Amino acid sequence: MLDLRNTRELIEYHWNSLDPRPELPCSEKEYWNRSGPVRVQADTQRRYNRTYLRGIGILHCKERDLAVYVKDLSRMGIGFYSPVQLFPCDSVALQLPGKKSLILQITRCLRIRDRCFDCGSVFGFSTNNSKLTH
Repeated sequence: MLDLRNTRELIEYHWNSLDPRPELPCSEKEYWNRSGPVRVQADTQRRYNRTYLRGIGILHCKERDLAVYVKDLSRMGIGFYSPVQLFPCDSVALQLPGKKSLILQITRCLRIRDRCFDCGSVFGFSTNNSKLTH
């Protein structure tokens, strides 16, 4: 079995080969420079604070793999940018460099522009789809 540390290079190689890749809603510099806690808005209904989590990932959904940019993380789930629209209640698996796959359920998907969909998800929903057990 491949050591998790070696998956970083494989994920990056696979991510670069996927098409389409998402566009960022901001400059690359702005995206990569954000870190720490996400500023809390006064009218938020969130249960838990979010923290910026910047990086790439591969989303295994249905019959295809998608390149995504990871956006943020909370105790409940992960936010990311997708190149295509996803639908609430879809079960997916997110592979991050150096980590095991995370099973997620999509909770929202907002179109920012072409090839840029701001998606939210929650952890821990199992699925019967064997493609999601990467």
